[in-house]
Amino acid sequence: PDIAPAPVDFTFEQIAAIVVSLKRELKVDRASLTIWGIFDNYPPYNWPLTVHRGGAEGWKAVINRAKAAGYLIGGYHAYSPQLEHDPNFDPRRIYQTDPDTADPVRRAILRNRWLRTCSSLQLDFARTTLPRELRAAGQNGDFTDILGVYSGQECYDVSNHKHRRPLTREQDMRNRDAVHAYIHDELNLPSWM
Repeated sequence: PDIAPAPVDFTFEQIAAIVVSLKRELKVDRASLTIWGIFDNYPPYNWPLTVHRGGAEGWKAVINRAKAAGYLIGGYHAYSPQLEHDPNFDPRRIYQTDPDTADPVRRAILRNRWLRTCSSLQLDFARTTLPRELRAAGQNGDFTDILGVYSGQECYDVSNHKHRRPLTREQDMRNRDAVHAYIHDELNLPSWM
């Protein structure tokens, strides 16, 4: 039957047990772990840590276990999606790649859902959420998806975004580089993107 599979549910306690198993039973000496689904919101709103899975204390326990094993660990982050089923969905944040498509809803229809948020806004999302997670749990790594996947995008929306002139592809790439530099250089987190 064409039935979508049920989402896999887990707790932070179960993730901590997997970390222990990797180290003790499987003898994995080094690993970089990325855990998807640690927030109550969808990306790019990567905060707060979900109480459903164990909250900040549970996530911190996982991180401490991973650090003790010698592993890098972080949650899944992305600053470019705008997902239609997300209660925080805001089509005004979507790239306007055609000067004639000013309607934000039309832009949402035309854009890949994983590459919607204009890069001029992405650094603000990182600055708003990552320090909170660091203070709450102290992860020692970061996986930020999609930063380096696409070539530069243009954006003509100068009213809802942080650029006052149309964004060029080169500026878009510099904006993404700035997000990576913030994570790596300012927050001192190894990043595997």
